[in-house]
Amino acid sequence: ALTGAAGVAQAQTQVADQATLLPRVLANPSDHDTNFAYARASVEARDYEAAIVALERALYFNPNLTRAKYELGALYFRLKSYDMAQRYFEDALKTQGLEPDLRARIEVMLPETKKQQETSRFSGVLQLGVGYSSNVPQAPVFGYIKSYGADIPNPGPYYQRGGANLTALGEVRHVYDFENQRGDLWETRLAGIGTAQLAFGELSSVLFEASTGPRLALAPEAMPGASIRPYVVGSYATMALGRLGSSAGAGVSARFPIGNTFQIEPGVEWRHLNIAATSRFLEVAATQNTGSLWVGTLAARWSVTDRITLDAKVLYGRNSSLTSTLSSRRFGIEGQARYEFDPPSDLIGWRWSATPFVRYTEARFDAADVFVDPFTVRVDKQIRIGSQFDMPITRMFGVAALVQYVRNNSNLPNYRASAWSGLIGPTLRF
Repeated sequence: ALTGAAGVAQAQTQVADQATLLPRVLANPSDHDTNFAYARASVEARDYEAAIVALERALYFNPNLTRAKYELGALYFRLKSYDMAQRYFEDALKTQGLEPDLRARIEVMLPETKKQQETSRFSGVLQLGVGYSSNVPQAPVFGYIKSYGADIPNPGPYYQRGGANLTALGEVRHVYDFENQRGDLWETRLAGIGTAQLAFGELSSVLFEASTGPRLALAPEAMPGASIRPYVVGSYATMALGRLGSSAGAGVSARFPIGNTFQIEPGVEWRHLNIAATSRFLEVAATQNTGSLWVGTLAARWSVTDRITLDAKVLYGRNSSLTSTLSSRRFGIEGQARYEFDPPSDLIGWRWSATPFVRYTEARFDAADVFVDPFTVRVDKQIRIGSQFDMPITRMFGVAALVQYVRNNSNLPNYRASAWSGLIGPTLRF
């Protein structure tokens, strides 16, 4: 909230700067310094058209202003006018005296500009990292747990214990543009994560998830940017202990832009869960968890300034398992603030970012588990706080890091757990 308020105050100041600078621009339209200042103020105020006019005015009086060409390319890229962005980027590269920092930024953005004009385009990010968790098995502390309603010493086999891991994760997206003047697309996403636990090798795991479906414009003229996306989705998970299971389902989401800075995305999804593990250790939990899951979500995004973006989401879902003991109603709310800042060197052509987040989820189960406590219906309340850091070095390579704290508060000691964890490693973008 404080970040958003600061962003609003900054935007209001930039609007005032626009009004202050405009008389100076009109009095001396050939002064490129004033035009640049007015363009910067216009960008902060989200008046991109005014910024473009100011930069093109500066180029009219001095066609060799490479910075104006770069800024125009970046503005047209933001407005998704990729053909114009490519034109200005390539023009800047041909101009003598192009500054090294601008060349580095253009060499980052120009390939993406060309890619966005292709009918079929792939993109993705992959990361290899070294991580640590203070509680690898997400187990309660050494002490007493409930069994048939009685307090007994925790028999294991896992207690709260820290350990390092090696992690590989990534996401690949494919977009096919129908080029039908409406903006209709076909979007496919494949994401996965694999973790090799060094302290608990049997808890090493792999998870894959894929979804595909069209994104269709709702009313291009009446509601530009509004779209709906029906899709099918599936996942598969396994551990060194044995197969965890899979899911398959379908969903639909919609996107409604409100102005240039705000959008909302409602959605609903249903999945059939087939948690048929192959390990005797996982067999009981697998049998009881098999069932179905549906969840409804409402997400919102607010681009407060050119550098600050706020995201929020609420969700409500129902997990129907084969037993009422593990059937539950779920509620969640989460928010994050992405702040972009300049890297330490002008030769790095992409902004770095920090994204602090907080997530709260609550699960209320339908019935008591007689094996744990026949008189207590389980209620879990989990909070997760942390921050992600993204530090690109070149167009393809960079470094990313994550630090977070998770705490599960339950009315049953068997499910109380907390953990600090972190991950850092190189990234590959394409």
